[in-house]
Amino acid sequence: MAIRKAIRKSTAFNQKLLLYAQSKSYNQLRATVMAIAVAGLTAVTVPAFVLVQPAFAREAILMVQRSLQGGNTPKPESKFQTLVNQLASLEVERTMLTAKFSPNHPSVIEISQQISQLHQQFSNIPTENHSQNQIDQIITQALVAKIVKLEIERSQLQVNYHPSAEVIKFTDDQIRNLRRRIVEIAPQNPKNQINPLVKHALETKIAELHRQRNQFAQAYTLDDIEEIFSLEIQLHSLEQRLAIYA
Repeated sequence: MAIRKAIRKSTAFNQKLLLYAQSKSYNQLRATVMAIAVAGLTAVTVPAFVLVQPAFAREAILMVQRSLQGGNTPKPESKFQTLVNQLASLEVERTMLTAKFSPNHPSVIEISQQISQLHQQFSNIPTENHSQNQIDQIITQALVAKIVKLEIERSQLQVNYHPSAEVIKFTDDQIRNLRRRIVEIAPQNPKNQINPLVKHALETKIAELHRQRNQFAQAYTLDDIEEIFSLEIQLHSLEQRLAIYA
């Protein structure tokens, strides 16, 4: 009996996943991320697509590349693009580590050395092909994308943990450090760099969860109550975080 119930629950879950993959909210989320990238980014970086589902990640990146290049065939990644994408990834990784370790920790020092080596390699690229402003912008985009990902993860953590739990405090520290690093890179007006993208992503996620919640309100079984409760907690958490970026 228990086995049959588990099979039914697994089948129902898979059906929900399939429904979600074909839903308007899913396609809207994918289109939103691609639209933001086309409208607001001067270069395409993998971190900018953290909200795109893996099955569509390559498709999204290629579409944005073609839009930026004005052609149908994406150009090979230049040496500058390769270096700056590696630099952005390391900047995110180092900033995340500083939420747990001091700047003198071996792991942080190792990444800092890799970052220094990449900066040195930029000297071998003709200056007319890049600028420090371009480098800073791409790093900032990667940091903002990580903030978006952590904000949504934080709302999911609150389903199983109290807001004062260490795991949530640690996530808050990571978000705080990412924001500080953005301020260091773009001190002019970092809110213009951070808030619009994070706000839009949170609003999209909230709208998606509200649609799921409304579907359950129309007809649900006792097996769905736990999932409804989970949605309510996530919505409450996301709406609280949205107020920070409004």
